Amino acid sequence: MAAQLAGETTSVVHFPARSVVYRVPDRRTDGAPRVSNKAKRFLRAVMLVPYTILVLPVIVVLGMLDDIGIQFRSRTKSKTTVHGNSPSCEALSFADAVRDAEHELWLAWSRSQVALLCANGDHRPEVLWRATGQQRPKLKITKAKLHWPDESSIDFDLAAAERTRVTEYQGSP
Repeated sequence: MAAQLAGETTSVVHFPARSVVYRVPDRRTDGAPRVSNKAKRFLRAVMLVPYTILVLPVIVVLGMLDDIGIQFRSRTKSKTTVHGNSPSCEALSFADAVRDAEHELWLAWSRSQVALLCANGDHRPEVLWRATGQQRPKLKITKAKLHWPDESSIDFDLAAAERTRVTEYQGSP
């Protein structure tokens, strides 16, 4: 990739996302293919009633505690959310690369391409995903969003330090 970027200014940010949430037809939220099973749907519907009976009072109590000023910190971890209108949207290959990565991830971009890199510290960075030309998504780094021509998109979280840095440089490479 370095040879292909010769003469091009490139920017890189740490990509902290470890979980991927899929909002794509024919995929469950964890990315697995959606399979229809009538027995599972029936059991899910039957279990919904007791679950609602147990959870509703907890939600009411937490809401009341929030109203009087007692709040519980949420334990959110950085995540990547895929939005697509078709089961074969262009954002899926990027999301699958994030989901399957085993080491630190970095997002690199220049005027002609966007790449997802994996670095484990011992070796040169490995390119897990790359898009150039017409397949290149529109990157809005200050909004932490990738947007493809087929209207699929990916929202991701940036660490506070990374967000400050890209805002300071206005997201330009």
